[in-house]
Amino acid sequence: DLERFYHSSKSSRRNDPDFYFSIAKKLFPSNPKFASIVISNICEIAIEEPQLLRMVAYQLECVGMIGQALQIYRKILALRPEEPQSKRDLALALKKSSKYFEALELLSQIIEGEWNVAYSQIEVVAMMDMVSIIKFINPLAFHSLPEISRLVLLQPLVVDLRIVLSWDADCVDIDLIVKEPNGSICNCFCNHTVSGGMLSKDFSSGYGPIEYLLKYAQDGSYSIFLSAFSPVPIFSGGITAKVVIYTRYGSTDEQETVVVHRIPLQKERVVVNVTSVSFGVEEGTV
Repeated sequence: DLERFYHSSKSSRRNDPDFYFSIAKKLFPSNPKFASIVISNICEIAIEEPQLLRMVAYQLECVGMIGQALQIYRKILALRPEEPQSKRDLALALKKSSKYFEALELLSQIIEGEWNVAYSQIEVVAMMDMVSIIKFINPLAFHSLPEISRLVLLQPLVVDLRIVLSWDADCVDIDLIVKEPNGSICNCFCNHTVSGGMLSKDFSSGYGPIEYLLKYAQDGSYSIFLSAFSPVPIFSGGITAKVVIYTRYGSTDEQETVVVHRIPLQKERVVVNVTSVSFGVEEGTV
């Protein structure tokens, strides 16, 4: 079985992060405790390598092990405080732990900070992240929120569909592609659609995020794809992409689904069919 295969193969593949990742991903549904032990081996390959740490944290977050993911996100922030994505990853995990004020403080630092040009416009995504957190704050505590958070309160935004792509390696060109029910394609070459779909800035370096927003969803299925390429070798041989899908974002009916994909990078661009989300008869299903 899978556990026996893991034990028999570990010695020959001890430095292969994809080996641990693929085994753990298959084990999480049936044996999450053992799967978390398996995936933790990735952190030991290179103790202070942020890409490997993100790879593990993304998957732990995906399966709901937020406490363990938080520990890793905090370590990544300590290693890479100059990268706003480190603050954002931690903020979103803190939200899931109901630590709303700490999450808002980190997002405020992203919005008000000065960052390398490679990370430009991450402030816009961080402001959208705030929308989903502020609704959990008691109105009596609004006065203690960071100032930028109070500004978000003045312009609440609800959208039917929000999709956010993040990844774990720098110097990677990865694109988010959304095919809408009417056949329209929203991507980096056509970042607005006739139905109102809108894609944020295309990142050819850094870690994203890339965000798709749609105020009013049509009935039907929205298909989500990733397209990835790296002009230089990546430490782990591939990238780990995290796609977070929100329906009725910013409302009391908000639903969130996290999908994590490991993408082996080759000499040519790789296209991955991630998942789809439906509105109408099977509304909000992923």
